[in-house]
Amino acid sequence: MVVVFDERKYCDIDLDAEPCIFLDCGHIIPGTAMDFIIGFEQYERDADGKIISIKSFPKPFWETVIKSCQQCGGSLRNIARYGMIIRQCLLDDSVKKVASWSHSRIMEFERHLIDEQEQLQQSTTSNEYLQRFGGQGVLRISGSSIAQMLTIYDWIGNSRYTAFIELHTSIYKFLHEVIREEQPYALTQHTGQMAGSAVRLEIDQFKFQLRGEIMLRMLLIRCYLIVLGDFLLLKGNVSESHTTVKIKTGDTEKECEQVIRMAERRGYARQEEECRMLLAKFVAMAHQANHNMGIYPPTPENRSFWDAIREDLKETGRWRRCVRGHPFTSQVNGSKCPDCGAPDHGITNE
Repeated sequence: MVVVFDERKYCDIDLDAEPCIFLDCGHIIPGTAMDFIIGFEQYERDADGKIISIKSFPKPFWETVIKSCQQCGGSLRNIARYGMIIRQCLLDDSVKKVASWSHSRIMEFERHLIDEQEQLQQSTTSNEYLQRFGGQGVLRISGSSIAQMLTIYDWIGNSRYTAFIELHTSIYKFLHEVIREEQPYALTQHTGQMAGSAVRLEIDQFKFQLRGEIMLRMLLIRCYLIVLGDFLLLKGNVSESHTTVKIKTGDTEKECEQVIRMAERRGYARQEEECRMLLAKFVAMAHQANHNMGIYPPTPENRSFWDAIREDLKETGRWRRCVRGHPFTSQVNGSKCPDCGAPDHGITNE
């Protein structure tokens, strides 16, 4: 049989001096040649010069195709010598797909949310809404953010917030899809620790921190705050309002704090700060309502601000991963992560 790498015949190779790799596809390649193809170029040797282990694995293949047999393209996954790095390469590829998939949908939700808010601001205020606040009574708003939205929706008794309820439902459904897809990557760091003792693989190569769940949970909060802000503004426009609004903040505060902790744990500094601002905004609005203070117009979602963020997070250039495990794209080597400002993991064009 002919060895595919340099066309030598198998019978001409001294296996004691140059061991060969027998691939599942049936092709035979000298070990040193196969190591070169894969990227293993650093070895630890004993006193006689014999290879006893690999010093380090090459960096993840964010910019290259998955390595395979050079002759037929057969998989190398079942070759024990290369199984770890091939699986790492497959993991990298799947991270890119999940990140792109979730990011594109999140940007659609962002645009939809801002569009709906602009339509809400341009809509006319019916006397029917204002008359609702003229009657005596106490409106108690409690529970989770969606429960509070539904309370407001039912009390208004009109289709004013229907689009936001539908959008919130769509975001919530997609959130569970994203959680299902992102959950396996939370286990990769533990996998790296388990493998590290055996093959000396650097743990941070297995570290991935995705932001899809964080951004979707923030979208749910923002959707609710738009509805709450508009509702309180309607109440503030009534000259003689006899309806008392009491907002119980506990559950919604917990939702915000959950996202803050998640962003902090995953190293997403920008999302952490944004969610802290959302929490402060919610507490301020609830305080104004509960103490019957003057209602300040809610700050509208800034389209130019979110357009700038979308441009910043736009998937252009080469895939990279910062030292905190955040995948992102950039056309420039040595770029900083747009989410946390950390440098990339050292991936280059070479």
